[in-house]
Amino acid sequence: MTITALVARIISDREAALNVGSEHGVKIGDVATVYREIVVTDPESREEIGIVKRPAVRLQIVEVQDRLSVGQTFETLPAKREEVRDNAIISPWAAALGAMVQTVVRLTENPDAADRWTILVLKGWETVIDPPAHTA
Repeated sequence: MTITALVARIISDREAALNVGSEHGVKIGDVATVYREIVVTDPESREEIGIVKRPAVRLQIVEVQDRLSVGQTFETLPAKREEVRDNAIISPWAAALGAMVQTVVRLTENPDAADRWTILVLKGWETVIDPPAHTA
């Protein structure tokens, strides 16, 4: 069962609150995909000609209340050891070899702070919640 929600608030650099909870069927372990909207304008007239929605980030639901839920980033991206900040997942082999490591995706409401590992997510962005793949 797919549930549609909105981002209600960014709680931390790894968590976002959504405006749906157990009353709507959300369960811990569900996966929420937050979508960004890209406004497309005509290059000649400068008029808006449409909106394209694309996935921005996926969150795993870690807390559920009656009317809200909290999703946490869980996906990782490769990074060179010297690029890694907090939230890094470093295997002993990778650390010993100075090889590529994984860093957990972060969230921000500040467009200037967005980069490869920090994804812009704004209040009101549409979110689609699905049960974990193994129970779908």
